Amino acid sequence: MNNILYVYIDESVDFGFSEGSSMLYVVSFVFYDDVSSIDGDVSYLNKRLVRS
Repeated sequence: MNNILYVYIDESVDFGFSEGSSMLYVVSFVFYDDVSSIDGDVSYLNKRLVRS
């Protein structure tokens, strides 16, 4: 059985062009090499971040 490399990429969506914007631009990457997907785990973390 072949392993699959999962790549998740997310960015902050704040480009800093308007008044009061952050001067930071954040990009995050998660690389996961396995036969099982982590879609459920990533979805759960995203929902928790939205509630924070």
